[in-house]
Amino acid sequence: MKKKFYSFAAFAFFCASLLFVSCNRDVDEPTSGAFDGRITATVVNGSQLNGIVSTVRLVYFEDWGGDVTLATGTFSNGGFSLNLPEAVPSRYLFNIEEIFGGEISDTRTNITFIGIDGGPLSLMGYNREGFPIGQFNRIDRAYSATMWAIYIYVDRGVRITGSDDWSDFDNISLTRGWNIMYTNPNSGGIITTKDPGGLRWFFYPWD
Repeated sequence: MKKKFYSFAAFAFFCASLLFVSCNRDVDEPTSGAFDGRITATVVNGSQLNGIVSTVRLVYFEDWGGDVTLATGTFSNGGFSLNLPEAVPSRYLFNIEEIFGGEISDTRTNITFIGIDGGPLSLMGYNREGFPIGQFNRIDRAYSATMWAIYIYVDRGVRITGSDDWSDFDNISLTRGWNIMYTNPNSGGIITTKDPGGLRWFFYPWD
């Protein structure tokens, strides 16, 4: 079973489309997206996955179809906990300018992120036999989602402001390590680290 890994252009476009509606943005104070790297998730209808999903893994998908597990957690009682790696090896990172435009405070920054259907990293559910059977996403609703969380790793602190041809950056401050951004591809072109609330974890089985 293989998962399509999108090209640089594909996920660059995806990231450039990240946005969140906020009419009262504070342009003077950056909002930090930093968090401690531990994901504790209660999955919608997760009890139905007990005994089906055994582990949850943070997976990097190679261009040639292979994959590398960077972190592993156990699925039980309808949810999972997983510690994201404190440091992601440089071979799994990409220069920030390949992903974002706008005003970037340090263009030496390298990043990766857990995306929705096409990011370089995915949170995958595996069965007892060790085969991937689906993906976990944190979004606002199961289908036609209008808001989702993107977990992004940066190898140094960086701030993104201004705009590019696709997006406005809501005075983003990313701390070295893991951060969370919130996005919506169906409105105004804003990328933010301000938590909109109401997001839940869903599991999407592979066909």
